[in-house]
This record gives sequence, C-alpha cells and structure tokens, in this order.
Amino acid sequence: MELLNKIKIPKGSTLSVKDECGKILIVIEPEEEEPRTVKCERTECEEELPKIGDLAIMWNNNHREAIISRVNNEEMDSMPYQAKNGEWYKNAIRFRDEEQYLKVLGILL
Repeated sequence: MELLNKIKIPKGSTLSVKDECGKILIVIEPEEEEPRTVKCERTECEEELPKIGDLAIMWNNNHREAIISRVNNEEMDSMPYQAKNGEWYKNAIRFRDEEQYLKVLGILL
C-alpha cells in the first residue's frame, strides 16, 4: 500500500484498485467534465463551446471574415481559439455534426 501513497492523483480524478486475472490493477480516471455551453444569439439555442479537435467556424470581431477549421489549441484569454493554420480567433461555434457542415457548404439541402 506504500505505492498508493506515492502515486500523484490529478485533482478531481478518482483512483480505484481492481483485481484482474489475479493481478492488481490501479486505475486513475479523470472527473467527467460538464460540457461548456452558451446561449447562441443566432440559433437561440444552448450550444456547446468548441474544444480541441472540433470542427468550427472561427472569427474575430469583424463578422465579414471567418474560417472553418478544426480547433488546434485553446487558451483562456482574449483570443481563445487557434485554427489549424496557426491563427488565433476570438469567437467560435462548433458544428454539431457532419450534416450541418455539409449544409453550410451547400452540398446538402
């Protein structure tokens, strides 16, 4: 049990010890995060904020220019979303699914 005292468990995680096929298995699981949501002015619905890997439309305060990209990185400052091209954007809304993306492109009606 001295080993368990040496294991650093990230804050909010849980540790469990299991017996699997006669071997001791130590499992550390991260706490489930609630999705970060905001009420979107355009859709008037609760929308989940994009996270790394999500396909999203990103833009700055100039609403005339936007980019569709996967979120490459996130920061909690004035420009929180980085696109795959390396540029940072102030605003982003994720696509709910591929069908929504294809509708924006005009491929699906």
